[in-house]
Amino acid sequence: LANVFAAHCDRLGVQAPFRVLGRLDQDTTGCVLVAKNQLAASLLVARPAWVKKVYLAAVSGAPQPPAGTVDAPIARAGEDSGLRRVDPAGQRAVTHYRTIQAGREYTLLEVDIDTGRKNQIRVHMSDLGHPIAGDPVYGSRGDKSGLQGQCLHARRLIFRHPRTGEEMRLECPLPQDF
Repeated sequence: LANVFAAHCDRLGVQAPFRVLGRLDQDTTGCVLVAKNQLAASLLVARPAWVKKVYLAAVSGAPQPPAGTVDAPIARAGEDSGLRRVDPAGQRAVTHYRTIQAGREYTLLEVDIDTGRKNQIRVHMSDLGHPIAGDPVYGSRGDKSGLQGQCLHARRLIFRHPRTGEEMRLECPLPQDF
């Protein structure tokens, strides 16, 4: 991502250090917010309510109820592990989901999060028994999607412009294989 940003700046003829605000899990597609200067980065980090991401996720099966909130703490799966799991000793994590379209094997959800724990959506959906389609880490062994990565996409990014205060709405189309 840093290289893409550097190439973009080169095309514009500007120099700007790479200041990513928020992140996406590996193999997750979609919108990412990058600040062009330290002031913008500081303002957006200091006001997390100014930034909201809305995701699309294809999950195995059909969650019941079709819309809901998962409020379950997330912790490391082990001291040396990069994996996460729902754990009462973990940090609070809140995920809201809503069914967009249900199919026989998979359901398309719109998901947004109040917190930003590592792998949060993937961990919560897996814990519900409806892992993200194609997720090689938190997915089910019987996943028949044939995908090379998980079907999790940051579809929309809404934030307040740090200088003008104007609400900015960005959308990223779904990748073809999604």
